[in-house]
Amino acid sequence: MTQILATLIPVAALIALGNILRRRKILDEPFWEAAERLVFFVLFPCLLFNKTATADMADVAVGPMASVLLAAIVATAFVTVLAQSLSDTRGPGFAAVFQGATQQNTYIGFAVASGLLGLAGDILSAVAAAVMVPLVNTLSVVVLARLGKSRAKKKPGWGTVPLVVLRNPLIIALALGWAMNGAGLGAPPLIDGSTAILGQGALPLALLCVGAGLRLREIRHAGRPVFVSAFLKLAVLPAAAFLGCLAVGLDGGEALVAILFAALPTSASAYMLSRRMGGDSVLLAGIITVETLAAAVTIPLAIALADLVFGPVL
Repeated sequence: MTQILATLIPVAALIALGNILRRRKILDEPFWEAAERLVFFVLFPCLLFNKTATADMADVAVGPMASVLLAAIVATAFVTVLAQSLSDTRGPGFAAVFQGATQQNTYIGFAVASGLLGLAGDILSAVAAAVMVPLVNTLSVVVLARLGKSRAKKKPGWGTVPLVVLRNPLIIALALGWAMNGAGLGAPPLIDGSTAILGQGALPLALLCVGAGLRLREIRHAGRPVFVSAFLKLAVLPAAAFLGCLAVGLDGGEALVAILFAALPTSASAYMLSRRMGGDSVLLAGIITVETLAAAVTIPLAIALADLVFGPVL
């Protein structure tokens, strides 16, 4: 537990610092908007590309790990639909609950896995992201296309689904990285050096942005939809991943990172997607805030349990 806390405390400290900087207006609001876009469109894609293109996958149980995460997400999405009446939401509101129950903050996942496992954590995080990011974004876009409303009070067309998913810079970076890795090319020296340097700035700035994006006042208005979504994300999805690891015999670092990524709170990119496609972004902001704060307790517990059952890894 000491190693877990030693890894998580710096991550939590950066998130808290980001919130303090925004609330004290030490950095203006336009800075945070620009920083979020820089992380999402440039820095984090560079990190993903660099890690996937250069990763040594020889000793990684990619198939079992991918199957666990895919099954856990699909199962949780199914439970979320069944639990719609419990969340007491319809239309854009349920789309926010669905996003909150299935999306994950990959920034936190990379930071924690790297702190716990070093280079192995980076490689396993790249595998987890390659599985989860395309799937959860596709599911979210499908739900928003069905339930969201545009400013013109018209539902986005189904033709937007593949376009929105394929234009996601994280998905593009992952696809290019794995293609280069699969072809045995890796990253060319110039690209490798450039993306490595840019990628180094991704996580610190991303964690500051996570903190800046928290809306603590929304907690006062947190109702049933927020807590239903948070329970599905922070309890049901990790439990599904845990059972999946047992079912396929996954252990060690693969099991730990799979459960970690399943236990992550929802990311701010879900909020950006919700705003673009007519979801209830106000409700989603509350969900993101509650999940991020609650994850300070649930993530250490998930990691400790994973290490106890599938380890020792740490």
